[in-house]
Amino acid sequence: MNKNLNALNHCIGYGNPSAKYWFISLEDGGEYCEKNEEGEIDPICKEKELKRLEIYKNKFSKNNFSPYSLSNEELSEFYLKFPSEKEKVNKDISYKNYCSIFNHFNTTKISPENIGDSKINLFISNLYPLSRKTNRSEYDKFVKDFIFDGDFKEWKKLYWEERKNNISGLFTKNFDSTSPAYILCFGLDYGFNEVLTDICGKEIKLIFEKKIVLNNITILHTYHPGRTNTNNKKFDAEYVIKLLSE
Repeated sequence: MNKNLNALNHCIGYGNPSAKYWFISLEDGGEYCEKNEEGEIDPICKEKELKRLEIYKNKFSKNNFSPYSLSNEELSEFYLKFPSEKEKVNKDISYKNYCSIFNHFNTTKISPENIGDSKINLFISNLYPLSRKTNRSEYDKFVKDFIFDGDFKEWKKLYWEERKNNISGLFTKNFDSTSPAYILCFGLDYGFNEVLTDICGKEIKLIFEKKIVLNNITILHTYHPGRTNTNNKKFDAEYVIKLLSE
């Protein structure tokens, strides 16, 4: 099981890690499969998630067990076999908001469908590869059986330091210090501060919708683009664009 989780833990995100824009949100994964009437994992869903896990593990080993990213090109065979997953991406509210921000500042326009293409100037990452379910019983059965038989707090205690270093290390490896870069953090978690402190080499303390410019890196912390509210505040893409433009 740790082998499966390590493969997920080293997948930092999707798209182009050398991109000018990095959008970092909270979590990737969790709630993979519903149970059928007998309380077992739905066989089609199980097939889908095992195939997805195989892709992670193959890329992990090919990348010499170091942090890596995945692109739409690498996931194309998976999307062909499971087109509903591509349709889900197209309907994702967070991805639509990411596109609104990105398209305002770039002549190359993107849609949720191609947000993970390797040549686009955008990289989507997440602090965590698992859903933040606090109770062991709340974890999806697929996650418990094939990825991690525990709750989020147990996982974070075991793997967070490595996860943090993987994210900051991949950014630093791909960052061109002669060109401006933008890191947008979406949602509420102190993990953002820890990752950014590693990236910038000095302590970072984010404040919602207050821009930080440091060493040619512009950092902006805003609300979660796929939820109704964070701290009773709604995400506003137009306001984020305004803050980045100032």
